[in-house]
Amino acid sequence: MLQLISSIDHIINTWIPNLWHPILTYIMTGITTLFDSVPFAILILIILIVLLRYKQITEATMMILCSGAGACIMKTAKHFIHRYRPTDIPLIVETGYSFPSGHATMSTIFFLLIYYFFKDKFKDGRQRIIFLCANFVAIFLVSFSRVYLGVHWLSDVISGFLLGLFCATTTIYIYKIILKRKIVV
Repeated sequence: MLQLISSIDHIINTWIPNLWHPILTYIMTGITTLFDSVPFAILILIILIVLLRYKQITEATMMILCSGAGACIMKTAKHFIHRYRPTDIPLIVETGYSFPSGHATMSTIFFLLIYYFFKDKFKDGRQRIIFLCANFVAIFLVSFSRVYLGVHWLSDVISGFLLGLFCATTTIYIYKIILKRKIVV
């Protein structure tokens, strides 16, 4: 199974340069930069301010805890797995280990929780579907940017997405329990 995954990773990373174009590279670099540590922390801070402005203390707490847990799990996995990044002409330079993709993990957590916490602001079903699609497109673009730029294998990104999905769904489950029992955080 690992051999198959490795083969697919190498095929994708060999094929990706066919997509390279200066404009697309500029866009992908911008997207990936948005989820580097400092800009991502600023994004989280902005969302926390919005949540707190609307007195959604529980939601703000859940966003912090989920983001922190996701980052800890992702960094622990990187520490123990030690998977090296692709070396075939990356468009940007990254350091550290490759598996799982932190950008994919954190963007999945961020956009799934954004959707979940703000979906009820959209009363129209079509607007809610557009909001859902926009969040999934954002997750896809952040994740794709990592493979496009040559700093992750496809399996790193898929694993990061799955880790983010696990963290977000666990958080939503706990959030529902808190609301059901009217526990105030």
